[in-house]
Amino acid sequence: MAYVVPGTVNRQRVRILVNRQLAGEWEIHSHDKHMESLRIPSSLLTNPRYTVITFETPDAASPARLGLGRDVRELSVALFQIELSPQPGKNG
Repeated sequence: MAYVVPGTVNRQRVRILVNRQLAGEWEIHSHDKHMESLRIPSSLLTNPRYTVITFETPDAASPARLGLGRDVRELSVALFQIELSPQPGKNG
């Protein structure tokens, strides 16, 4: 789900970084709940014991700043579930 306000905040971009390297970007235009996916290249998984996944939301906005209420929180997206699963290689 994304915090979108038609005519004011028309989208929310989500930049996904894996171990500080850009892995991809989503652009969400709707408040409706939906699924996004991203394949993470194995080259970004440099440490077999420790991986940091960062979600940056450059279009976050507060309702107060937009004149839509008193809520001063910067709102962007709501993530309900994150699933990580290995993809089979060329041999299976």
